[in-house]
Amino acid sequence: VTRKDLEKIVDPVIAASKVQLKRTRMRVHHLTGTNVIELFVQVDPQKTIAEIHALTDDLTHRLKSAPEIDDVRIFVDINAD
Repeated sequence: VTRKDLEKIVDPVIAASKVQLKRTRMRVHHLTGTNVIELFVQVDPQKTIAEIHALTDDLTHRLKSAPEIDDVRIFVDINAD
């Protein structure tokens, strides 16, 4: 599975989120036959920590449901503009 293949999986999942999320960066690690995604997202700064936590949990669950993705790490990018 290539990075482009994984982007084709990740981007529609982000776009389908209940609130607007913006992918600022994505890293892909192919480790011993597994695909690990590190995803940096920008969220509405008005969201509470609890709301952001719920959003990232939901996004993680939806991304891990794809058979090509074995693990997901999401980072909230507070410095992106």
